[in-house]
Amino acid sequence: MLEKFKKWFYEWQNGHPFLLHEEVIIVCNTRTEEEFLHLNDVEIQKLIQIRVIDMYKNKYPNAKKYSLKFKKK
Repeated sequence: MLEKFKKWFYEWQNGHPFLLHEEVIIVCNTRTEEEFLHLNDVEIQKLIQIRVIDMYKNKYPNAKKYSLKFKKK
């Protein structure tokens, strides 16, 4: 029971390992795409946030809440 709680707490705090790998792929792909090379770091970070949120929405369409706090304007 304690091991199950430790695993849950780790995933709650750090995220699922397989999703973290997919987030890294999104970050690397976004930073290396030629069409986004003119963007500054803040703009790239916002774009990455949008792409990561979309990835979570596609994987978990029935989830009511996503872990990233990001509001679309």
